[in-house]
Amino acid sequence: MKICYVVPAIVNKAPILVVLQLCEQMLLKGHDVTVLYFDERVEIELLAGVSFERVGFYRTFDFSIYDVVHSHLLRADAFVFRNKSLFGKVRYVSTLHNYVERELYFHYNKFVSFVFSFIWNVCWLRHNRLVVLSEDAVKYYSRFSYNKKITRVYNGRDVVINYGLIEDWCATEISALKACVDVLLGTYCVLTATKGVDQLIRLLSENARVGLVVIGDGPAKKSLQELSVTLGVDNRCVFIPSVPYAHQCNIFFDVFAMPSRAEGFGLALIEAALHSKKIVCSDIPIFRELFTEEAVCFFKVDDVPSLNAAVMKCVADESKAAAVLKVARERYSSSAMASSYLMVYEGLQRD
Repeated sequence: MKICYVVPAIVNKAPILVVLQLCEQMLLKGHDVTVLYFDERVEIELLAGVSFERVGFYRTFDFSIYDVVHSHLLRADAFVFRNKSLFGKVRYVSTLHNYVERELYFHYNKFVSFVFSFIWNVCWLRHNRLVVLSEDAVKYYSRFSYNKKITRVYNGRDVVINYGLIEDWCATEISALKACVDVLLGTYCVLTATKGVDQLIRLLSENARVGLVVIGDGPAKKSLQELSVTLGVDNRCVFIPSVPYAHQCNIFFDVFAMPSRAEGFGLALIEAALHSKKIVCSDIPIFRELFTEEAVCFFKVDDVPSLNAAVMKCVADESKAAAVLKVARERYSSSAMASSYLMVYEGLQRD
């Protein structure tokens, strides 16, 4: 099978990491794989055996040589919308990595959310199948999407554990904080209001035993740094810029925290699980679907006492790390994800 993946850029963000894992697995299964991307910036090493081609977003492109074209994120979906032939045997798939209206609202504002949710929705009309990441997302998009051809495939992730990749300056900063606190929380993400990192900073003002490492950049970073100063906890809160080895830093954390107010899937959660970390996460539908209370500790969103109780419970429970690792390996591997996508691709070719 000739498969073409379309992405905006080759950057160190969860949707792109998922695509690269898919590429790797499809190669292993004997398929011919191409990745089209628009932006010049490349942050991740390109996979051997995969054909990477940079194309202009506004150019015309002929997809007819492929069996399946699989796009990810708005610009890629729009590119497919403009270039899809009305005839031919090519099948088009899009993966919806978030809850569009909610994500755009938190990241920008209500007006942007309304306009671009509509545009994105129209783009999906030309796809043969939409893939979402959870049963909760199936329910959401069954109401929201104009295209009702929706299937669920869980994301998959494999990690190569190599703590030697962590640069000295980063290890030094985190280690210095770890030596000063009883419990070190860690998180990494694109810093937006949706990610809920402010809750972790507020926790520091309630529990003097806890320190926090925040890895990442984004529009909320400055306000989060200012909040730590305002609350007088900046001496127990270290901000590290986005680094390609962020998941390796789990080695330092006593507990990995995922305090999202909304989330499409939460790939960092799977990465932390594969590092056998104790995990605290917000009590939202996607996380409840992925893990049970036997594996992780949940807390109520925007409820600092609940968060504090979850952290302390997690620290005390030595069974959590092994339990979450077992679930991640069994349910959320890249091989399992690729097998599910192959079923989608093959089903479309039979239609």
